[in-house]
Amino acid sequence: MKNDRHKNPQLDLATLVSSYLVPLQERKAVIATITILFFFIAFSLSLFVSPEYASRVTFIVEEPKYNIQSKKNEETMVPKQATDEYVLAQAEKLKSRSFADNVLKILPNVAINDLSKHMDLTSQITRGIVQSLKAWLGEKLFQQIKSLLQKGANAEPSSVKREQLLKNIVEKISVSSKSKVGIVQITARSVDKQSTVILATKYMEVWFAENMEENKKDVKAAKEFSEGLKSNAWQEYKAAEAKLIAYRHKYGIPGDSRVTFDGLTQSELDSLRSGVEMAKEHFQVMDRICLETSVKEASVMNNIKMIDAPSLPGSPLEDVRNRIRMIGLLGGLLLGVGLVLLQDFIKGTIRNEMDISKTVQTPIIGSLPKDLSSSCMNVK
Repeated sequence: MKNDRHKNPQLDLATLVSSYLVPLQERKAVIATITILFFFIAFSLSLFVSPEYASRVTFIVEEPKYNIQSKKNEETMVPKQATDEYVLAQAEKLKSRSFADNVLKILPNVAINDLSKHMDLTSQITRGIVQSLKAWLGEKLFQQIKSLLQKGANAEPSSVKREQLLKNIVEKISVSSKSKVGIVQITARSVDKQSTVILATKYMEVWFAENMEENKKDVKAAKEFSEGLKSNAWQEYKAAEAKLIAYRHKYGIPGDSRVTFDGLTQSELDSLRSGVEMAKEHFQVMDRICLETSVKEASVMNNIKMIDAPSLPGSPLEDVRNRIRMIGLLGGLLLGVGLVLLQDFIKGTIRNEMDISKTVQTPIIGSLPKDLSSSCMNVK
């Protein structure tokens, strides 16, 4: 059995230790050097990265006032929750580039300058390296080098800059909604605390303004429609009244007379008089509707209510600097281990029976006892 084992060496714990742990132990200084080097590089790069902050504003969306038909709801002053479709439509509008463009128009310079900075790690690290070079070389020399590098390059068009700002503002704003309860949340993210509050506040202001205009426009459209119906009802009423007057004149019926001696004439008179009454009643209904829409137009309000105002964030969402340092530490360790094992594999170091069998292509017929092999190695 022993000879069979030597003819066909098996993979066991001792073989694994000699193949992997022993070379790592022998070259632990190399592994430590690579690990420390990569951690130092990652630590240096992490100094150029700023933590990200967030400011959140929460709204509850009610049904537009012009859609409320129930008098009971209006009398009890209980706001009616908006439908799921309306809440989702409002949330999608907040995510659109057109809405971001309206926000961009009223942003102060401090927020626009913040938007010009990319939040991704590559851009932050690149900007940090450039600032370090600027401080090391000096302002004058740095500007000279920068002008030489940019010589011949075309200036970026204002339209391209605006598109980039719009792209950045959409990336920095996230909108979430809970349509079942009518909740909409706007979250602004940035590496600058003050800019997060400004961005969230401006989104809130633009939404309030647009919501008011939408409500006014819809109420105005309803008023114009009801006024058109009122005008038609008035014309129908005057036309019915004119027919009645003409019929009375034709047959010489006094205006205050409601009964005639001719049955056919009486029937036609009653029909015309009924038409006048119906037209008058229709006009009165439309006049009342016009009055109600006029009252709504004068008292139109926003149907979005802020329940949580944007505030200055106290702590960052996530300190990505620690993550970069951990990646550098683990990456250096894995790279050091990989390089040591690869070098050992390429050199073809013989460490166990399997290595001997693979190298000489000859079966192993036996092995020296450990005590004897140790004594032989100590012999000079």
